Amino acid sequence: MTTPRADQSGVIRSDVTFAALVDAGAALLGIPLAAAHRGEVVAALAMIMAQADLILDFPLPDVAEAAPRFRP
Repeated sequence: MTTPRADQSGVIRSDVTFAALVDAGAALLGIPLAAAHRGEVVAALAMIMAQADLILDFPLPDVAEAAPRFRP
């Protein structure tokens, strides 16, 4: 289990909220989620959110500009 923590927006994240997101998402999309797989899906979501936090928590200077559009 992960320790609950607040992200930049102040939202508390924990395994409980990840489980609720997985359950709600599966129900909304009509995806049957076997109980045997639920824990692994919750763990994967927690890992994805932790990876996203690394990117989202990185401070960018105000002068940072978007990369130009790539056109082959």
